[in-house]
Amino acid sequence: MRHHESQPLHLPCLMTTDHLLPVGKRNIRGNGFIFSQTLLDAIKHHGVWLVMQDSDGQAAIAPGDIVIQAKILAVDWLSADQICAEIYTHRWGRIVSVRQAAGFGWLCAQPAPLWKTPQRLSSDDILVTHFRQWLRESSRLTPSPWLSEQTPHITDPNQLCWYWLELLPLPLSTKQRLLRQPDSQVCLRYLKKIFRHSDRFSLNLR
Repeated sequence: MRHHESQPLHLPCLMTTDHLLPVGKRNIRGNGFIFSQTLLDAIKHHGVWLVMQDSDGQAAIAPGDIVIQAKILAVDWLSADQICAEIYTHRWGRIVSVRQAAGFGWLCAQPAPLWKTPQRLSSDDILVTHFRQWLRESSRLTPSPWLSEQTPHITDPNQLCWYWLELLPLPLSTKQRLLRQPDSQVCLRYLKKIFRHSDRFSLNLR
């Protein structure tokens, strides 16, 4: 089912502390009736809005906040203690309205175009070199197909911004402010400032 980009989409929503951005196939895990029913509704309605939430429970769920649209690719209901859903995050939107009833959440959000990719970053850019280092260390500790898939994209300024916004424990308000920008330039400057003024980046990852 195809939707025109300018048409608001009314879809079920899930709050997640993982802050997943439009970077491809990922996994989300949960349990309980509400989580299960939300997945079923997402399959039925061809999508789900992912809402960023902090560990203290604060969520970016006000009108104008950025949410991520994902498609459910597969669900493993039984193999582990938690239900595991493979999803594909492919675009974002701005919240128009929220409706919650009996614990279930639905959002109406306006799909918005992703940042357009300008010229690629150089391979010795500070964000690229730190991310390459993180990939090497993460691959040694916890090998993952998702990690190996990111290597071709690490000089894409937009993808790189999204990777770091997922990984860094920045305030939710800061992430939202950066994502509302018309392109990745403000985010790139902000992230580079962080790395240039900090030698503790490996300790600050989520």
